[in-house]
Amino acid sequence: MCPMKALSLSDVEMLSVVNSFPAPAYCRVKVVKYQEASKRLRVSVLSLSVGETDFSMEQKALAYQLQEVEEVRTTNGYNTTEVFKAVQVKKIVPTKEVPRPVALPKVEKPRPKPKPKPPPPPKKPVRRVIQESFSLAFKDFYFVDGGVAFHRRFLDSRKSQEAVIYNDSIQANFNAIKAYFVNILGIKRITVFATIQTTDNLIDAVEVKSPDVDKIGAGLIETVKDSYVEGLIKPKKRAKNRSKKQLFTMQEFFQNASDNQFQAAAFYEDDKVFFEDLLEKSNTKHGQHLRYLAKRHEHRVMKLRFLDAPLSFVFLMEGQKRYYIVWETLDTTEATYIWHVHKDKSALKRLFLRVETIISSIKVDGKLGYIAVKEEAFVRVFHDYSEEGFLRWKEEILRVVV
Repeated sequence: MCPMKALSLSDVEMLSVVNSFPAPAYCRVKVVKYQEASKRLRVSVLSLSVGETDFSMEQKALAYQLQEVEEVRTTNGYNTTEVFKAVQVKKIVPTKEVPRPVALPKVEKPRPKPKPKPPPPPKKPVRRVIQESFSLAFKDFYFVDGGVAFHRRFLDSRKSQEAVIYNDSIQANFNAIKAYFVNILGIKRITVFATIQTTDNLIDAVEVKSPDVDKIGAGLIETVKDSYVEGLIKPKKRAKNRSKKQLFTMQEFFQNASDNQFQAAAFYEDDKVFFEDLLEKSNTKHGQHLRYLAKRHEHRVMKLRFLDAPLSFVFLMEGQKRYYIVWETLDTTEATYIWHVHKDKSALKRLFLRVETIISSIKVDGKLGYIAVKEEAFVRVFHDYSEEGFLRWKEEILRVVV
């Protein structure tokens, strides 16, 4: 009737004969008259249906009036029998209700994820060893400590790389005298055999060898040294320009001869060995004289000095009260020049610089102008090339150096 009130079947005229009927069911009616005093509602039945429904909004709005109704009468004698064919008029004995099985919602089992495909087996690297041979001009090589090096693009590589042909006898400062090696070896090109290791066409390592480089050993280096020293001994033209630096240590002498590119240590450990080598290779007539001066040279005070054009030497001798600077040539007929100063190292240093200036002037202008000055602290001892010449020269030296 309304959400707040329900009527019994006996209070509803059209349903008074019905003991029970299938639920749910409802009927639609049209209100004809409402008798408020008797709380009776007369309606005209429009339809009777089985199933669920809900109260309309209008009916819900009249709920406060409908809840007072106690009896419903019909005016059109509506036949409920046809509508409720399934309705039982007899009193139904309730039976135990068998619960219907509840259909559970289907739960879909999750589909198993497809197993990832195993990665392909790693590709085995392709390793190769390639042999090739070629030749390069000697000028394209350069000496390094322990070998000969060059740059080259191997195989199809776009990048040039350094390769070293190893040889323990070789030193980097041989570059200054490379021409001597070319002459001694008698070749202008070097043959090279290369072993190239690659992985997937990328170069891993390069090993290079050369039978020509293998020839550079102690014997050939000694030959190069002899050739180089002989070149130093050959007389050179007189210097055209004055140079402040005339008196060289062995190291300075080698650097001066090679434009500061060659180290004397490549051939000689000290100046004594170099000095003796010069005497032996020159077959000088002053051999005895020079060895005597070298024996008396004061190495602890001053290093032996070398000069070129002409090749000559400056020694330091010590007397009781004086220092003596001695200039002797390797193989000219020039006399032995001697300057002295009192025994004082500061005075010796000044004399050394003055002697260097004098020698520079003599090498350019000649000796006559200087000799004519007749300097008191200067003396010359002449050579005598007779059988007793060396002894007479030596006696004269002993008279000067006291």
